[in-house]
Formats: sequence, structure tokens, C-alpha cells
Amino acid sequence: MNKTALTILAALSASIALADDFKTIDGKEYKNAKVSRVEPDGIVLVTKSGISKVYFAELPKEVQQQFNYDAEKAAAYSAEQNAAIEQLRKQQEEALRQKQQIARAMRQAQERETAARRDAALQWQEQQRQRQEQQEIQQSQVRAQTEAIAARARAQAAETQDPRNQASQAEIDERMAGMGAENKLHNLETRLSSQRGPLSSSERANYQNDLGNEVHHLGDSSLENRFQNAMRKDDDARQQQDYEYNKHATDKFHEQP
Repeated sequence: MNKTALTILAALSASIALADDFKTIDGKEYKNAKVSRVEPDGIVLVTKSGISKVYFAELPKEVQQQFNYDAEKAAAYSAEQNAAIEQLRKQQEEALRQKQQIARAMRQAQERETAARRDAALQWQEQQRQRQEQQEIQQSQVRAQTEAIAARARAQAAETQDPRNQASQAEIDERMAGMGAENKLHNLETRLSSQRGPLSSSERANYQNDLGNEVHHLGDSSLENRFQNAMRKDDDARQQQDYEYNKHATDKFHEQP
């Protein structure tokens, strides 16, 4: 390094280390300011009011010469800084765009999942309503058939003139109960053999509390075996329905674009 360079470097170091007053060409002053950094297009000053960058284009020529200002180097440096700032701005915009795109995709996925679950729930409710209606129809048919059986039994008892051929009221009631249970069990087996799926919760409870108790009270092993087989068949149908319902909801969710 030659003596001239050493002299310039020493001058710059002294200028940076010592506080000084600076005044721009338009009259703005920076009192007792220290130069914290020299850049090709200006100097960074530290004052009591804060940190400011003053461009050489705003300073007198003697200050420009003091810090070896080069207009071409300053322009190149400013262009480089502006390009870096612009690149940073684009990166930030792209990051924000990607973030918004991800949030939008997640929101759409949640909306599709909610719609699929809502459709599945509505479908299940409609199935329950149809089953309830069918149950009421079936119960009405069972009551009508039971009443008809009772009427025939009473008519047969009334027509019997010989006291020896007349059954006791208990026997008549027992026969009527057996015929009623047989008829209900037949309706239950027919119901489970149809394509309407398993019994609803209320249907199953009614059959267990009503028909189950009747069969148990009669003590007929054949009727009891048929009733237990019907309940097992309903359990199998219920498991199959749960499987198909879950599979349908999952497939419908994955089919969404």
C-alpha cells in the first residue's frame, strides 16, 4: 500500500471516528454527527435524534471529495441495492401467495369433508325415517292379525256346545298367545329377509321387550331358537351397515376434486 492510500485511509478513519457537523446543499444540518459507515452512494450518520443516511448527491462537493465519491460507482451500487430490494419484495410476495394458496386449499378440503359428512348424515336420517314408517306399518299389521286370531278363537269357543269340548279360558289365552308370537316371529323373519337393512334401535327394543318376553314365557324351544337366530341375523346386518356407511363417507370425501 503506497503513502497516498495510507493518507486517504487515515483521513477516512479520522472522519469516521470524530463527530462533525454536516450540511446538505438544501440547508438541512446534522450537528455533532458521527459517520458510522461509508457507502459508495452516501454516508450513514449517527446523531442524537437517530441514524440517517445522507446521499453524496445531497452533500457539497468538498464532502464528496473528502470521502472519494464516484458517481458511476454510486449509481452501480444504488442499482444493485434496488435490485436486491426488488428481489426481496418478490420473494416476500411469492411466500405470501403460497401461504394463501395453502390456506385456501385447506379450507376447500375442510368444506368438502363437511359436505360429505352432511350428505351422509342426511342419508342416514332418511333411512331412519323410512325404517320408522315401515315399523309402524308392521306393528299395525301385527295388531290386526293378533286381533283377528283372538276373534277366531272366541268364535270357536262360543260355537262349542259340549262342555267337555270347551277349552278353559287359560287354554284359549295360551293358544292365542302362541299364535300371536308365531305370527310376530314370522313378521320379524320376513322383515330381516328383506333388503331394508337392520332393525332400527326402537324396532329392536320393541321386539326384544315384546316378542322376546312372549317367546320366553311360552317356553317353546323352537320359537326361542328362531328368535335368537333372528337377533343374530340383525346383528350381522347392523355391522354390515356400519361398514358400508363408513366406506361410503370415506369414498365420497376422496372423490371430491
